[in-house]
Amino acid sequence: MAGESSDSGLSQIQMQALTQHFERIMKQQSDGLHERLDQMEQAQQVNSEKRGGDRRRRRENEGEQRQLRFDGIKLNIIQREE
Repeated sequence: MAGESSDSGLSQIQMQALTQHFERIMKQQSDGLHERLDQMEQAQQVNSEKRGGDRRRRRENEGEQRQLRFDGIKLNIIQREE
């Protein structure tokens, strides 16, 4: 029957309504998260394009070659005793 109780004491119709409500809430939350991620990705692309253009112009203006930089890397070099 449609009104039968489950182990939780809720009828099947109540369980469906509750499930649909939770699904709606989860969708809203995930939509907001995806929107924020998209905004962050777009901002990152704009910033990297802006910085890349500045670097390119700087190199062209100064005539210097591109140098590779490693920032924030820590190396631990162990010397072996022979």
